[in-house]
Amino acid sequence: GSYNLVVGSNMIVVTVTSYDGIDRDYQIKVTREKNTDARLSNVAISGVTLNPSFDKNTTNYSLTTTEPKLTFTKIQTLDSNATYEVIGNDNFKLGENIVTIKVTAEDGVTTKEYVFNVTKNPGNNNNLASLQIEGYTLDPIFDKTTTLYMLTVPNDVKTVNVIAQPEDLNATVTGTGSVTIYTGENQLLVEVTSESG
Repeated sequence: GSYNLVVGSNMIVVTVTSYDGIDRDYQIKVTREKNTDARLSNVAISGVTLNPSFDKNTTNYSLTTTEPKLTFTKIQTLDSNATYEVIGNDNFKLGENIVTIKVTAEDGVTTKEYVFNVTKNPGNNNNLASLQIEGYTLDPIFDKTTTLYMLTVPNDVKTVNVIAQPEDLNATVTGTGSVTIYTGENQLLVEVTSESG
């Protein structure tokens, strides 16, 4: 008959019964090897187009981005017991970068690498991720789409510390640090310049 085998050792017992009712067992030890398939079945990356389109048997791709890293929305192995590692997907420099997905098959030996040749163009993001005056609360609460804030400090305060972090770490922020203020209204200008200028 048919037997479902698990990975590793499987013992199959065949029993033969003679005409006079005496049983004799025959044992067959079947070793099922671990899967050697190290292919991906699907890869999806947010906001970019792969060239060529993804295929499990194609291992080299090209794409363009303005982001400092790729956002993988799906990485799926063909064999569910295979594992993968993403290498080089961080802090892209302008120009050419290489991201590799290394897949290791269930056997722990067989590997396959999918290589993504990433061209990083200058980003246009000039948003702040955060803005604060140390020790005080801005009005309104920070939101990257709001560009005007108010703040009142006691009369004896002579300096404030402006802290700002850009969304794109390759953008440039000016107007931060310790700023001298005077009695009355003071205008503090924090300016964000995108990587592309």
